[in-house]
Formats: sequence, C-alpha cells, structure tokens
Amino acid sequence: MHNFGLSHFVRNYFLNNTESKVFLYKHSFSENVFSQNYKLYCHSIFTYNCHDYEFHMSKIGAQMSLSNKSAAKKIYISGPVWGSSLFDQKNNKNLQKKDHILALTSTFSAHGVNGYNEHFLYFQYLNDLLSLNKKLKIILKLKSDLAWYYKYPDYKNILKKLESSKRFFIVKKNTMARKLIDETEMTISMPFTTPCFEALYLKKKSFFIDISGNYSKSLISVKTNNFISCNYKSSINLFDFYQNNSDRNIKNTIIKNSNYVFGKTMNHDPINYIMKKINETE
Repeated sequence: MHNFGLSHFVRNYFLNNTESKVFLYKHSFSENVFSQNYKLYCHSIFTYNCHDYEFHMSKIGAQMSLSNKSAAKKIYISGPVWGSSLFDQKNNKNLQKKDHILALTSTFSAHGVNGYNEHFLYFQYLNDLLSLNKKLKIILKLKSDLAWYYKYPDYKNILKKLESSKRFFIVKKNTMARKLIDETEMTISMPFTTPCFEALYLKKKSFFIDISGNYSKSLISVKTNNFISCNYKSSINLFDFYQNNSDRNIKNTIIKNSNYVFGKTMNHDPINYIMKKINETE
C-alpha cells in the first residue's frame, strides 16, 4: 500500500469487517533521521495509521511509527526487502565493477529534503571526483525527471558537462536501485535516500553527501562514522576513505554502521521474515 490519507481509515475499516488483515511495509527508510532528537518528532501524514501490522526497515522507522501514534496491533522490524537474497543476481560476486560509482539524488524541489542549491553542489562534487580520478565512472540515478533539471540552464549545463566526460551515465529513473548497487563498487547519495541505506544493509561501500551541512546534527551524523559528510572537504575525504583505506578499516566501518542502523535484522532475510510473520498471524 502507498496510501496514508483519510481513505485508508475507511478502506481498512471495511476490510476488518470482512475479517481481513491489513499489513503495511514501509518502503521508505524513516522521516526522523534529520535530528538526533528523533523521538520528539512525528510525521503528520502518517499520524494514527490503522493498519493491523506494520513492517519497518529498522528500529529507527519503528520508533517513527510509535511517535506517529500508530494504531497497529504489532510493529515488526524486517530490514529492507531489497536487501533480500531473493534479489541476488546470478554470479553476484562477479557483477561489481571496480571504480564504478552509483550516484543517487533526492527529489528535485525548492522545498525538498535537499534544495536546488544542494543538487547543484552535488553535481559539482561528482564532476570534481571525475577530475581527481581518471579511472572513475559514475552512474547517476535521478529520483526526479531529467526534464525538471533541464528547465534551469545552470543544471542543464553541469549535467551536459558531466556527460561530455564519457565517464558519466544517467540511467532511466525506473531502473532498479538494487541492480545498480550490485554492479557498482560504491554508492554516493544525497541525504537521505532509501537505496543508500539499502546499500549499507548489503554491506557495500556507501555514504551520504551533505555539502551544505544542513544535517550535521542529524541522527545519522551523530550515531554513525564515515557515513555522512558535513561540508565539501569531508565529502572529498569520505570518498578517499572508501577508495584508498585498508579493506579491514572499511569493512569494520561498514559493519559498525550497519549494526547500528539495522541491528538484529542483519541476522535474517527480510522477505522470509515478513512471510513468516504474516503466516504466524493466520
């Protein structure tokens, strides 16, 4: 389901009267990661959700649901479904291409999580990475339509400049993020896209770029290490860390961050867990 408006109260009321059970899997990570005082916030459009059972990617999302005064009978923490082994591609270990980077954007909006200027700074950062590393290839997956950027000359020019390098590729918006995560060495994202969290769940090199420092006091900034930048210099340093540090240091960092964000969900397959819990309610 992707409906949290008034209609979902009516729909679920009638479904319950037919002895049906309503399950929700929240396919976005969580809205309370923007502040370290995450328990103080709720998200109004999700307030008083009345699904019978909810599945969330992490304890952070589960806490968000509690803050939203969810009426669910039970809240489960499943992990991200796209992290399931059911989506593993054949010969998965041979898919990853060295020096191939997946770049992810948030919605392109003046009032979005990241504003217009943040998108421009992000594209400039990607251009600088290409200049610093001549072997690098970047695959960009946009959340918004490319045509939206092309309405503004500055954004069109920087994207055209990136493409002219012949090492920068923009994929279709509906391309599966999991497929791209598997096929690239590293995921670099604007705050706080769900696929970047999914990459962390898969224990891939991944981090968020916050050049403007808008989220320097976010929950993710405070509770993780080498998973989000807060300015341009730290953004370059993060790339350097995952590109040039020892495999041991990188692995330990990823494990610590994934254990904090996802906890015990790392011990089970998300889809199998969801199916098991659904069957237990019968």
